[in-house]
Amino acid sequence: METGCEGTVLAFDIGTSAIKASVLSGSGQVLLSGAHAYRTRYTEGGRAEQAPEDWWQGMKCLAADFTARAPNWAREVAAIGVSGHMLGCLPVNAKGEALHPALIHSDSRAARQCADVGVKAGADAIYQMSGNPLDARASLCKILWFLEEEPAIYHAASRFLQCKDYIVSRLTGEIDTTDYSDASHGGLIDLRTKRYDEALYRTLGIDMSKLPAVRRSIDIIGPLTAHAAADLHLPAGIPVIAGAGDGASAALGASALGEGDAYLCLGTTAWITVCSQQPVFDAQKRIFQFLSADNEGYCVTGATESACAALNWILGLLEEEEPTRADLIAAGVAPGSDGLIFLPYLSGERSPVYDRDARGMFFGLCAAHTRAHLIRASLEGVALALKDIFRVFQEHFNPGRISRMRIIGGGAKSSLWREIIASACGLRLDTLQTASSNITSAGIGFAAATAAGFFPSLAEAVHSVRKADETHPNPAWTEIYARSYTVYAQLYPRLRDLFQG
Repeated sequence: METGCEGTVLAFDIGTSAIKASVLSGSGQVLLSGAHAYRTRYTEGGRAEQAPEDWWQGMKCLAADFTARAPNWAREVAAIGVSGHMLGCLPVNAKGEALHPALIHSDSRAARQCADVGVKAGADAIYQMSGNPLDARASLCKILWFLEEEPAIYHAASRFLQCKDYIVSRLTGEIDTTDYSDASHGGLIDLRTKRYDEALYRTLGIDMSKLPAVRRSIDIIGPLTAHAAADLHLPAGIPVIAGAGDGASAALGASALGEGDAYLCLGTTAWITVCSQQPVFDAQKRIFQFLSADNEGYCVTGATESACAALNWILGLLEEEEPTRADLIAAGVAPGSDGLIFLPYLSGERSPVYDRDARGMFFGLCAAHTRAHLIRASLEGVALALKDIFRVFQEHFNPGRISRMRIIGGGAKSSLWREIIASACGLRLDTLQTASSNITSAGIGFAAATAAGFFPSLAEAVHSVRKADETHPNPAWTEIYARSYTVYAQLYPRLRDLFQG
């Protein structure tokens, strides 16, 4: 396989529905890529679990596929990086064996433990320490769940890991590792000191020896073991880095690392991230944050839980078998959907409304509305949810400072959706030359390439990211969406008590 450079890097990205693998040149060009799907098990009580062995088997299948497509691909791999979904919790024993299915980011079974943390440590104190609102989905609360609900597993656990940490341990044999992005977003470390808060863990009764060492994303954890190399059709000894959570990796892939850099990820969920050299605390706890992949800045973030998930839901409900037709169908309806407004809280909400009991709705339905109105209103509802988040950032960053964002994620392929979001938020959206599906892999690839010596720093690495296109606000649409937003912004406050009742 011709690479055009002295070596390549191998990136794995553990997603909610599939694991992706990419072989990238040192400059970030994707040379090979693939994905392998697996199942998430959802059960009552807010439980959402994945089998860690499914991740590994997916990696083996992808490596075998790469070998079939490019027999010499493995010869030039100079480093391996792993990214994965955040807010997880996976207990492993001293041998690195999983003791329980992985509790993934959407698992909220630790509601009682979350309430206890609020009583013992204080919700405000947790936010000021971690930069994240206290939430049952936090890794901290999930560890407490094991302590109280599965004490045998808790006591047998040598470490509690994130998904990417488990894969790093499978690759290297080293279980004592996580990175700053995952540790901070999971509510496990102090955002300012970048260390575990011993007083907090004493208060909660958690054994700190079960928490992994926190490292920089580009730190080399160890060489690829002979056993792992055989599974993945690779030569043993390739350096493996600590890696990063998917949010931090996506920021790298979007070239969002410097002060004020911003990107929007429009995927199953959607989030806006703005980079800051200082943590940003919101008095109403409407946004959250985690340390960036370079461990020098902060990814300040606001997320809406249902973005492409909301669109796919309405398309499925309407039995529209061709999702790619959504733009064409919705384009037949005037901006504003003739007064139809969609509240996309299908799975609760995170920002600026932090309420897992919040629910979605269509407001303003009348007999004149058609299936096309429902589809366009769904696109516009997500855009208004993002405007709701963007307004919080405008409060914390200099007015006019954020005038453009890079947009990534599967939803970014929709030109209509991009124009709706740009118009609703009043900013320019830039797409990138890297395919949206490869952005996170490219990001962790940049970290691996930096560790391999291809770049002197992560800041230099992300300079290779190139813009593909620009989407500007449509002034006429901006005025229409401003009127829609005045109604949208009143829906949740008026319905909050009904959602919780």
